[in-house]
Amino acid sequence: MSLIINNDLIWISVPKCASLSIEKALIDSELDIKLHPEYRYIYEKMKRHGALRKDVMFTEFGIHPTVCITRNWVDKWMSGLEFIWISILSSNLTPIINWNEIDNKFIYKTFDIHFSKHLHQSEFKAPIEIFKRLITNPIVEIEPVASNVLVTLLSQNYWKDNNIPHLNTTPKIKNKIEINDELKNYLWNVFEKPFQKRNSLI
Repeated sequence: MSLIINNDLIWISVPKCASLSIEKALIDSELDIKLHPEYRYIYEKMKRHGALRKDVMFTEFGIHPTVCITRNWVDKWMSGLEFIWISILSSNLTPIINWNEIDNKFIYKTFDIHFSKHLHQSEFKAPIEIFKRLITNPIVEIEPVASNVLVTLLSQNYWKDNNIPHLNTTPKIKNKIEINDELKNYLWNVFEKPFQKRNSLI
């Protein structure tokens, strides 16, 4: 999650960028840490990890310097994809394809520009609808917390503006995905390029 430190510095949590580990370290430290009121319930009552975008923190705490951790964008995207598959299984749902069978063709077919546009929509049901594309029985009732794992695919730059929950850590499981220039260019154009019109640094 994003939080404010000593009423002066805002930590921007970026999903799949060690955000859970850093969150725990900050909260357990002797620093003066304040959570966003909307997030406090998620963290303290529901015991869930989440992320808040920069403008939400500014609205609550005022404009302050910000800091965050980022990583190689391709590594982050692949880590997010793996986490989604693990989350599907842990929710007692069945993915449309086994993780070890996912290849580049599947990514091109499934995670297209339409998927990306739906993912960035602010409507409550948008993540749920595209989440249903990834499971074998899309007519089942989907808990919002299950579909929220899709935010791990969002660009690191996306977290400058609004808030969406997120979870963390995944093991490394073998698959058929080949990280080549073609795949990198595809993912860049669909998930990262729209955010390069703004400043690249948080």
